Amino acid sequence: MATQSQAPRDKPAPGATPGGVIEGRVIVQDSSPAVPVRRARVPLTGERLGQPELTDTDTDGRYRFTQLPSGTYRITVSKPGFVTLEAGATQ
Repeated sequence: MATQSQAPRDKPAPGATPGGVIEGRVIVQDSSPAVPVRRARVPLTGERLGQPELTDTDTDGRYRFTQLPSGTYRITVSKPGFVTLEAGATQ
């Protein structure tokens, strides 16, 4: 029986490019049905990023960051007229 060698699960293969994804949706808290927050500013910071990455939510309140190296990140969402929150925070 032949066996194949597998790369370790948590380590990228040599020469691999970053491929992590962080995505989410911003909605008005306690709204039913969910009301998306359009064009909210979403900066992403992390120790392995040279400078913050920045995007805005779409018309459905969704945002997405791609091609990220593994690490710890902080997401902050802001829009005039709303309270600024970090991911996981409630207000």
